[in-house]
Amino acid sequence: MVRSAMPPSSLYSILMGQDPGFRARQNLMAMCLGMCNAGEAAEVVVLGFILAEMDDDLDFAEKSLLSSAVFFGMLCGGLLWGSLSDINGRHPTLLLALLLAAGAGFASSFVPDVYTLIAMRAIAGIGIGGSIPTLFALGKEIFPSARSGQLLSLVASFWMMGALWVAGAGYIMLGYEG
Repeated sequence: MVRSAMPPSSLYSILMGQDPGFRARQNLMAMCLGMCNAGEAAEVVVLGFILAEMDDDLDFAEKSLLSSAVFFGMLCGGLLWGSLSDINGRHPTLLLALLLAAGAGFASSFVPDVYTLIAMRAIAGIGIGGSIPTLFALGKEIFPSARSGQLLSLVASFWMMGALWVAGAGYIMLGYEG
């Protein structure tokens, strides 16, 4: 007979999420996933500030391509990364998607022309399109069913926090034109 290190009642309380340490780890994971969500929101919302700053330098077609590039990338990324996360696992796929979005976002700071910027925004969109559904699927898998709605709502609320952060940073860096 194999003996457990913990009495059955303690093991049950941990599995059911009644252990205070287990609950704290769930909250921490929700905060981490939320920060990922906030970062992706920042990548999407920053486009409005880019367009405002480059308004006089771009024609209508360039503005249209730039504003739609990230969303086109998100469409492609959502289709691509969903299958990859089923094959390779949610956690590694999420990390790769976040790395792609962050790398393309960083690279877009150094582009020489608008067409390279459009390409970098589309690549960032591929990463964003992969990270958003993957982080929610990962959250649904790791959070206990009794708290998954509450914790996933917390993760989702970070999108608005990321958008507000970009708006505040834009106001500070670019000022207000009234």
